[in-house]
Amino acid sequence: SVGKSIRLNEQGISAFTYEDLTIVIEVPEAIPSFFVYTKLFAMPQSNNPKVLMTKLLQMNYLQQETRGGCIALDPMSDEVFFSYSDRVNEVNVTDFRNILENFIDTAINLVKTIQELESGKNSDSSSSGGQTASSSSEQDFMNSRFGFGGGHIIP
Repeated sequence: SVGKSIRLNEQGISAFTYEDLTIVIEVPEAIPSFFVYTKLFAMPQSNNPKVLMTKLLQMNYLQQETRGGCIALDPMSDEVFFSYSDRVNEVNVTDFRNILENFIDTAINLVKTIQELESGKNSDSSSSGGQTASSSSEQDFMNSRFGFGGGHIIP
């Protein structure tokens, strides 16, 4: 449980700290969506930015490791953010609580993965074993690589 009392300010923004993360919730008046985001780290701090960005993009693929969230680089600040958005009218209080708790858990795991990668530890547990689409039929590849079948992605 987040254990925080969340109130939006006049601009539709609320921010709070959870562990080392600052979680921001933004509900712009002009659009019917809400956004939850947090900074994961600043790129200049990275020991190996190419390896790190490759790993982050792999984690972002089909949003399977980000639970529907998105990892992105802010071009203005050169900082990497994790974000999630949804439509306000499609989310009830219980859904929002679950979204926020899952967002925070995922952000913490992303930070841990980044720290492991930066320290030289290999945290890649999603290796496909080198299988490519050309080594089998496209459908077999999708089934084996992503657990895809019957129109549903299985985490």
